[in-house]
Amino acid sequence: GPGRAGGGGWPAGRPAPRAGPGPAAGAPGGGVAREAAPPGARVNVTRSGDLIRVTVTVPAPRFPITVRAEAVALAEDAVGGGGPP
Repeated sequence: GPGRAGGGGWPAGRPAPRAGPGPAAGAPGGGVAREAAPPGARVNVTRSGDLIRVTVTVPAPRFPITVRAEAVALAEDAVGGGGPP
């Protein structure tokens, strides 16, 4: 579903930043981000205020370089519950 790697609304291969517990990018160990990352990748998930930042670093096969990608999104628990009270 939406908000999950490879699901509708979120591009395949990109981690879906999530703040809640369970198999999510914000969970200890990276959850969805770790599952979507290639083998041998290092996944770092941090939170700064209302933002979740996921950084994935992996050595490029057959090349002496390291590839790094970063995604930043508003944490789910920072989003309001709808209209005015």
